Amino acid sequence: MGRFNTDRLESKVNNIKTANEQFEKININDIIDCSDNHFPLTEIEELAYDIAERGLDDNLVVGRCNKEVAEHYGVKEGQYLLISGHRRKTAIMYANEHIDNFNMQEIMCKIKPFNSVANAKYQLNMANLQSRSEEHTSELQSRSDLVCRLL
Repeated sequence: MGRFNTDRLESKVNNIKTANEQFEKININDIIDCSDNHFPLTEIEELAYDIAERGLDDNLVVGRCNKEVAEHYGVKEGQYLLISGHRRKTAIMYANEHIDNFNMQEIMCKIKPFNSVANAKYQLNMANLQSRSEEHTSELQSRSDLVCRLL
C-alpha cells in the first residue's frame, strides 16, 4: 500500500482560486497595516492566547497594491495591504513573540483586488461594516456612501 503524498495537496491549498475569490498563504511580515483603519486594537493579549489555543477562525483579508494605492499608502507596488483582520494580525504577532511554542508566520489570506485608492477605502469600510457593533454602523455607512459616490 502506497504512502499518501500530501505535497501536491499542500501546494494546491497554499494558493486557492475560486470563481470570484483567491486565497493565498502570505508571510505575516509581508502584510502592511492599512492606515485608514481607525478602530482600536483592543484585547490583543486575550485574542493571542485564544488563537494560540484554538487556531485562526477567520482569514485575514488583504489587497495587492497597484501603483496608485501603493503611492497613497507609502508602500511598494505589489505589497499586501490589510483590509480586514487588524486585531487578528496584531494578536498573531504578539503570540509569535510572547507565547511559547507558537509560531505562525504563514497565514491564509483572502485576496481582494484593488484598482484605486477609493476602492481600497471602500473595501476597508465594507469589511468593518460586517464586523463592527451597531454603535459604529452609521459612521461606517456614511463613509462607505461617500466612497461609493467617488467611485
